[in-house]
Amino acid sequence: MAIEFYSSIDLNKNELQNAVIQVLSTKPSSPVAGQIFFDSDVTQVQVYNGSAWQGLATEVVDTDDIFNAGLRIGRDSHNMFDFETADNTIDIYLNNAKDFTFTANTFTAQSGSTIAGQAITGTTIDASTDFTIGNLVITDNTLTGTALSLAAGSGEIDLTTSGAVDINSGAFTVDGAAISVDGNDDSNITITGSGKDLTLAVAGGSTQKLILSTAGTGTDALDINATAGGIDVDAVKDIALTTTGTAGEIQLISAHTAGRAVFIDANANAGSIVDIDAGILDIDVTAGTTIDTTSITLTSPGGMIVKDTTATSGGRGGNLFLAADDGAAMADNDRLGGIYFQGAEDASNNLTIGAQIDAFCDAGWSDTENGTRLVFSTTDANASTSAALTLDSDQKASFAADVAIAGNLVVTGTTTTNIVETVTTSSGVVFEGTAADGHDATLLSVVASSDKTYTLPNVTGHVALFAADPSTTTISSTPAELNKLDGATVVVSEINMLDLGSTAVGNAIASKAVVLDSNKDYDGIRNFTISGELDAGSLDISGDADIDGTLETDALTIGGAAVLAQATTSAVGAVELATSAETQTGTSTTRAVTPDGLAARHVVADIDVSSLTDANIVTITHNLGTADIMVQVYDKTTEANIMCDIARTTDDFSTASTSVVSIDFGTAPPNDCRALITSLKGATASGTVAYT
Repeated sequence: MAIEFYSSIDLNKNELQNAVIQVLSTKPSSPVAGQIFFDSDVTQVQVYNGSAWQGLATEVVDTDDIFNAGLRIGRDSHNMFDFETADNTIDIYLNNAKDFTFTANTFTAQSGSTIAGQAITGTTIDASTDFTIGNLVITDNTLTGTALSLAAGSGEIDLTTSGAVDINSGAFTVDGAAISVDGNDDSNITITGSGKDLTLAVAGGSTQKLILSTAGTGTDALDINATAGGIDVDAVKDIALTTTGTAGEIQLISAHTAGRAVFIDANANAGSIVDIDAGILDIDVTAGTTIDTTSITLTSPGGMIVKDTTATSGGRGGNLFLAADDGAAMADNDRLGGIYFQGAEDASNNLTIGAQIDAFCDAGWSDTENGTRLVFSTTDANASTSAALTLDSDQKASFAADVAIAGNLVVTGTTTTNIVETVTTSSGVVFEGTAADGHDATLLSVVASSDKTYTLPNVTGHVALFAADPSTTTISSTPAELNKLDGATVVVSEINMLDLGSTAVGNAIASKAVVLDSNKDYDGIRNFTISGELDAGSLDISGDADIDGTLETDALTIGGAAVLAQATTSAVGAVELATSAETQTGTSTTRAVTPDGLAARHVVADIDVSSLTDANIVTITHNLGTADIMVQVYDKTTEANIMCDIARTTDDFSTASTSVVSIDFGTAPPNDCRALITSLKGATASGTVAYT
């Protein structure tokens, strides 16, 4: 792996001995002016002049051949025969002017050049201005002559140009076995004559097709415009408009604003069908919609939805109107409309009404009278339909049979029951209270094993409740016995402390009384706080000891080893950790260095090459407080060390600094880099220097 340098190397006029320049078989990419290499294919040193590679002169002259990377023959710089071998170009100069250029199999003739009576094969002729071939003259890129015939026999005639090909003629005829016109830009076929037609025809008959094909992906990939007239499509057989893409759609759009805009005529015959087969049918109509038919059948497993999507739909919703309008006012008992629920009673789709909702007039209608009753009817097992519920115009409801309420029954008036009332509910009886605040009281009953009687006492007061289910246990205490607790100052937690628990003796149990065992021992205390002095024959602590005051002891051992006073270079003892600042200065002789403190002598900085300016200089602030530092830079991608100019100065490389380093790459590296900076501050200057 080569050592990468990203700054110039100044040898200060010293020799570069035994050096070999880079050997390549192909020219380097993206060269800069002055770059050199040895081309192993032509065994020649190449140098880049800023625009092209030039070979350094390596002449070998004998009686037969002349070898030169850039040979010029002529009296001066304008009258010469020039070989530019670097780009394989031959220039021919005559009479102080360039006449012909040969480059990469291309023959370029300059202004006024003439080729006559010669055959040119396999060569491209490029005429920059006027050029003559026999009786044909190219003037200003225009070919003129008495006649022009292009004949290639069975070969191919190819007109290739990056510009336009313009053919102007009278009648223009193109005949061929197969004709292909291809273009890679916008194209058109235009008839400019007034009243003249353009016909695209397939006249052979049989199964031939006229195909209009486009690979465009836009919504108007095929655009047919009749800017002044209509479009007439006639066909003897079917007309199919088909989109094969899953996102494609077929649109019929009319700009007509009055009268019929889109007309579908299926002959209005009873056997003529307009069939619309779709996953979703979406019909948007701005004004009203009218369908005139004898009957409408909607077959939908999902039902029918009526939506109101207007801006005021929040106060309206979808509407379904059933209207009776025969041109006369409604009379008493006239039917306004009905909703019928049917079902098939056999495999022959014989439909039977199972239920219905009807609306009837209560009287003759006028501008002041519109009384209506609503009748809900059901069909029994004998296919007999009768009214089950009637809502009259006075908002009274009449039920034909029993009423069963599964949910809530809310009565704002008074309900009077003259017989025994049985309440059957698994959810209980809910008491709202004096305020409708959503907080209710629910009275539940257990599932009794036998009949139970609950008698309320003959006093005014409150019924005592238990947090837990007493099950079948009753309270044997009398009111007088319970009243003995009246006046006591104890709280519930104090009473609970008297409960020792089944294993309380000798062991601490939360919120229980303290009782020593037979040995006067007590275990299990979590925290024990003493404000005075603790006198003990011995103290055995299995966990951590937190001592905020001074620990005074005659002797101290840790792990069986005696701990001495301050440690020295020859004695084990206590040490004090050095701070990060002390580690940086390296001045203390008594404090120990931690890994964290040692890390304070090192700085790592990442360099984003995309942020480099034209100067290719970065400045890193390390704040180590010394010029005695070691700096190394490596490529984060290849992890190879790179060579660059490093100075313990500010970014102008003029002011010395103990907190900043400047790095000059000269040439920007290809990848992000990382700088490693290590402080040697405090190192003993004990190195011996000898001057030979």
